[in-house]
Amino acid sequence: TTFPPLLSVYFFSLLIKMASSAPLVYGTASYNPSPAASQRVSRVLVLLATALGVTAGVVAFCLTGRSQNVALYAAPVTQIRSQQVVVPTMGSLGRANGAQWPMRSTTKAELFTREPSVEAPLEPIAGGHLVPPSWSYGATLIASALAGFGLALWYSKRDRASALMAGSMDLEQGLAVAMASTSGSKSGVEDATGAKVEQLEQLASMTVLSIDSGDLNTIKEYAETGAITDATTNPLFVAQAGLSGDPDYIAMVDESVAAACQAADTVEAQVELAMDVLAVTLGTRIAAIVPGYVSTEVDPRLSFDKEASLARARRIIDLYKANGIDKSRVLIKLAATWEGIEAARELEQEGITCNLTLIFGHAQAVACAQAGVRLISPFPGRVLDYHNMMDGSRTITDPEQDDGVKAVKKMHHYFKSYGHEGTILMPASWRPSRGTSSPEYALDEIRALAGVDRMTLPPPLLEKLAESTDPLPRLLSPEQADTAIAGPEIPMDEKTFRYELNMDGCATTKMAEGLRAFIAETEKLEKVITAKVLEQSK
Repeated sequence: TTFPPLLSVYFFSLLIKMASSAPLVYGTASYNPSPAASQRVSRVLVLLATALGVTAGVVAFCLTGRSQNVALYAAPVTQIRSQQVVVPTMGSLGRANGAQWPMRSTTKAELFTREPSVEAPLEPIAGGHLVPPSWSYGATLIASALAGFGLALWYSKRDRASALMAGSMDLEQGLAVAMASTSGSKSGVEDATGAKVEQLEQLASMTVLSIDSGDLNTIKEYAETGAITDATTNPLFVAQAGLSGDPDYIAMVDESVAAACQAADTVEAQVELAMDVLAVTLGTRIAAIVPGYVSTEVDPRLSFDKEASLARARRIIDLYKANGIDKSRVLIKLAATWEGIEAARELEQEGITCNLTLIFGHAQAVACAQAGVRLISPFPGRVLDYHNMMDGSRTITDPEQDDGVKAVKKMHHYFKSYGHEGTILMPASWRPSRGTSSPEYALDEIRALAGVDRMTLPPPLLEKLAESTDPLPRLLSPEQADTAIAGPEIPMDEKTFRYELNMDGCATTKMAEGLRAFIAETEKLEKVITAKVLEQSK
């Protein structure tokens, strides 16, 4: 009696979860549902599945209640298969276990007769026990309801049906990914035609992907696949574009310098403006290729100057606007120093969205979330580098032991636990958790964080993901919120931030290292731009 209701509850839970996970716009051109929407879906799902469980239980009650004076007796399978079961009479209820009960043998076809006849007493069947009808009905009702609730909650937490979120897969592909990730099969995921589904496509179905490149041809190649929606640039990419020698990039540099020389008076102002114009010109070209966000970084040398960072950020937005790109598509990239975070707080209040980068410590992530920053970029690979440097003798055998993976997961659970769902987590900078002994390990951190809000991936790792068709289970979801992992809520003022950052050796070391690297690339480009500005002024 219980099996059919439970089976119906199982499929009902799965189908409602899938149907409720409709693609939603999250910011600009994002295919993940917002965390708040996902939580609402989960709550509705639990209520609906529970209601179905109760309904199934009532139906079971009515079916088993057709004979109000009969309680089913648990008989061995062999007797059921031989069409023989044992039916006790109402007069037998309440007697001590093992007593001589008035029973008769009957066929299954006679089970639901209104008035069963009583024949000679029989010994109870070994292994069986008598259950009053009210207990049977109640157990069926409760089991069905609890099964509906439990299955719905499990699916909403694990989010195994998340393959339908992206819109890049049809229903059959989504089911294939969901079922394969649940079963853990290693045979590969197939779409409706039987073709294998790449891990890149599987990952894009649960996490919005951004390409970490300034190469326009490479960005276009991956954008055409539908796997990526955003692109991220930094001083390194802008410098590479300016120094590449490619005629297309040379033309961009020359045009930027010419525009700056016309708009500014001094050489210093012209160089500064030309660098911003070049970054925006590159970003504008990228925005014509990808449908989502483009990140453009403020001069990293201003990372400890809030007001100067604000001025440059506003100018970058104005330059994009002049090129016909709305500010809603631009992420202003700032280093996650205290001054950078405070600049981002003010920009967000003006409707200018920000991407806080060089995040290596939990205090940085918490401060950004409390400032209302739209997106942060923690670097799990560099966190792992630091801890490997500090303990070179250790061996990691599971990506879950990776310090960078643990740091990002803690941020994820903190945001979901304490109401910071509006801050997107977009890790970047990846390393092989288990070392370089196998090329397969290169994807360790990415796979361990599958399902995080967003990821920034360089072309080589995108290519590796495209080469694999193994099932990629979702390990993080918008509904996940584990305070045991998140730790306590931390009110973050400047004094607390500076103390926590100072006490975090990894964050202090790696942020300084990252700033030095970005500044070095900026100064390389500055020399080239300065030479061109001086040449123009002759």
